[in-house]
Amino acid sequence: MMRIRKTQMAALAERSFLDESVLHFRLVHEEFVEELSDAELRARIEHGFARARAWGLTWEYSLTLFVAHMMTINPRFDDQPAIRRVLEDTSLPANERMDAMFDRVTDEDWESAARMVDPEAYWRAAVRTAAGRDEERENG
Repeated sequence: MMRIRKTQMAALAERSFLDESVLHFRLVHEEFVEELSDAELRARIEHGFARARAWGLTWEYSLTLFVAHMMTINPRFDDQPAIRRVLEDTSLPANERMDAMFDRVTDEDWESAARMVDPEAYWRAAVRTAAGRDEERENG
């Protein structure tokens, strides 16, 4: 009898979530991702999930919303001071902080977030770094 370990199940679930996320971004955020290959889009999503998890986000909804902000506003939107304050607010559960932004962050703050970094330069560097880590694992 074949047994699947918890770590294997978690890896399968993560892969499935990534596959669903690629489809989600293709359907819902088409104008922001239409020129990206599936491999490039997947790499950006994986990178975004890692950044979101660093903020303590775990729900699929929160992870997806965080990455959507990275894709549609700016990849470093979370460096904007008002947004950062919401993400650091320990009076709220981590996964509820994404929705709290809609009440606590002003239009001016969102506009400021949109100018945090050059998005294309950011994504080139992030994907190149991820590709280097993948190559190290394969050769390692």
